[in-house]
Formats: sequence, structure tokens, C-alpha cells
Amino acid sequence: MREQINSRKKRQAARRASQRDYARDLMHQIVDCTGDIFIHYTNLYAIWCGYASWHEDLRPFFEIPGVYLGWLSVNNAFKEKVRTLAAEWLKKDSEQDKQT
Repeated sequence: MREQINSRKKRQAARRASQRDYARDLMHQIVDCTGDIFIHYTNLYAIWCGYASWHEDLRPFFEIPGVYLGWLSVNNAFKEKVRTLAAEWLKKDSEQDKQT
């Protein structure tokens, strides 16, 4: 059973950490070509939409030229771009973890 957190700041920090862990897991799956990249991409979009102020570092995924809300072509160029962005994000994230 989940422990109840009474402090608002602690709840927010716990949610932020949970979403960050989920995003990290999705990035690893994208880089490792595990599963459907479209599903992983839409899950990242859901994180970004719900918690954009916490995860501004996800913005480059949703500023890919030629990709528009409601229109998405999952071709090889798109997959490579998302994989490249995910690898860069994981590298920055690991560097950030080392600094803290």
C-alpha cells in the first residue's frame, strides 16, 4: 500500500520523481527499440502535457519539424529523430544525476 504524504511539496516532488522515472523508462525503450515507438512517443506527450512546467526538457520531442498535433507519420526519419533525441535526453539526465 502506498504511504500517504501529508506535505503538498513532498507530494509534488514524489509525483515529479515518478513521472521522471516513467519518462526515463520510456527513453530507454525508445533507444533500445523495444516496443512501439508511436506508443512511447504519445506516452511522453502525455507526461509533457500534464507536467510541462516540470519537464521542459521534453519540449524538443514536440518541436520536430513536420510533426503536428493530429498528423504524425511514423516513418524511419521520425523514428531516428526520436531515438536521437531520447539518447541525448538520457545523456543529459545521467549527467544531471551525477551532479546532484
